[in-house]
Amino acid sequence: SDLQVAQQMFARARSIYHPLTVASIETVFRRAAEAEITAESIVRLFIAAYNAHNVDAMVTRVSDDVRWMSIDGGRVQTETSGKAELAAEMAAYFENWPSSRSEIRHIQTVGGYVSAVEKATWLSEDGEKSQCALAIYEVEENLISNVWYHAAQPCGNPGE
Repeated sequence: SDLQVAQQMFARARSIYHPLTVASIETVFRRAAEAEITAESIVRLFIAAYNAHNVDAMVTRVSDDVRWMSIDGGRVQTETSGKAELAAEMAAYFENWPSSRSEIRHIQTVGGYVSAVEKATWLSEDGEKSQCALAIYEVEENLISNVWYHAAQPCGNPGE
């Protein structure tokens, strides 16, 4: 159930992240449980699960045939197709980038489409790195069915 997944995610997050980070994740889940489920809340839950590196929680928010696509210029490439492939890719990603996090800098919803400017951060041998990208999530029947992730760019100031 969603509650069990959330409890497991919080237990794992408490052992890894700063208490304020865990509190913000818990707040997102609590608000989503109290409020009407919207396309935006589904995306926020997905990103909260990403930040906790909880693949199981992430895939509860996607359709069985979810597609994750990258856009670079005029080229669109399907990176993963299906829930199982997304789960495997994310598990490998978190293993390679255990410090990765994503912060929503701007979010807007039009019907079942949610656009988000996300700031990704991670630690490398050279210190903390970051980049921003525009992601478009399509939400159908309260599940993410498609994600279009545009090529990453250097982050500007908030609001730019």
